Amino acid sequence: EGFSFETIANKKALVRYYENQNKGEITILASGSSIASIYGKDVSLREMKNYARLFKFAEISKVK
Repeated sequence: EGFSFETIANKKALVRYYENQNKGEITILASGSSIASIYGKDVSLREMKNYARLFKFAEISKVK
C-alpha cells in the first residue's frame, strides 16, 4: 500500500493503490502542462495500468 513513481507508456506516473480495498489512482504527466488521472474501484492494479497504456497522450497534449 502507498504510492510509487513508475513509467507507464513512456510517461512518468504516480501510482497509488490500496490492495486491501482494490482501489487506486494513477496520475500521469502527459506533457509539460497536462496530466491524466485514472481512478479505479473494485479493480486490480494490473487492469488500471493496462487501461492507462491505452491513452492517446498526443491527443491529450493538444487540448487547451
